[in-house]
Amino acid sequence: PRFGVEIGAVVGFSHNDREFEGVIVDISLGGIRLRMTAPSPVIEEDFTVMHPQAGALQVRQSWIKGSAMGVEFVMPQDSRLARSLRCVQLLLDEEAEIGGPESAQA
Repeated sequence: PRFGVEIGAVVGFSHNDREFEGVIVDISLGGIRLRMTAPSPVIEEDFTVMHPQAGALQVRQSWIKGSAMGVEFVMPQDSRLARSLRCVQLLLDEEAEIGGPESAQA
C-alpha cells in the first residue's frame, strides 16, 4: 500500500553533475514517489537520495512521467532501513488483523 504525505520532505540528489530536488508525495514499503522541481532525469543506475532526517537512501528509478518520478529502495536485507521497513510492515499487518487503527486505539 502507498501512503500519501501531507507535508512532504524535500530530498535532493546529483546526476551527471547536476543537482535535483523533489518533494516526497507518497511512500510505500518499497519506495517513494517524488514531485520534482524540474523535469525528471532518466537515471539507469542506482543512486543516492538525501533525506533530511533519514539521511542517504540508496534507490533505483522505477518510472518517470513529466516532473513525477518513482524510485524503489535498494538495500541489503540486513540494512537498518530494511529492518525498519520490516517492523513497519509487521505493525501494519497486525493492525489489519485486529480491525484497523480504530480498534488499535480502543
